[in-house]
Amino acid sequence: MPYYGTNTPIDECYECGFTGEFECTSKGFVCPKCGNHDSTKVSVTRRICGYLGSPDTRPFNAGKQEEVKRKVKHL
Repeated sequence: MPYYGTNTPIDECYECGFTGEFECTSKGFVCPKCGNHDSTKVSVTRRICGYLGSPDTRPFNAGKQEEVKRKVKHL
C-alpha cells in the first residue's frame, strides 16, 4: 500500500512576521525576508524520515541537514 504525505510550509519568523518556507543552509535555517537565523526567534518544522521535527530547537546532524538541503519538491 503506497504512503503519501503532504507538507505545507509553516515556518515562522518572529522578527518580521514571515510565514512560509525558510531557506535551508549548511548552518541552519534562514528567513528569506529578513535574514533572521536566531533559533530563539523562529519556528521551523521539517519532515525527516517520516517524522515532523523542529530543527531550530533540536538541530539535525550535518548529514540530515544536507539531506534537507537537497530535497526536491514534487508537485
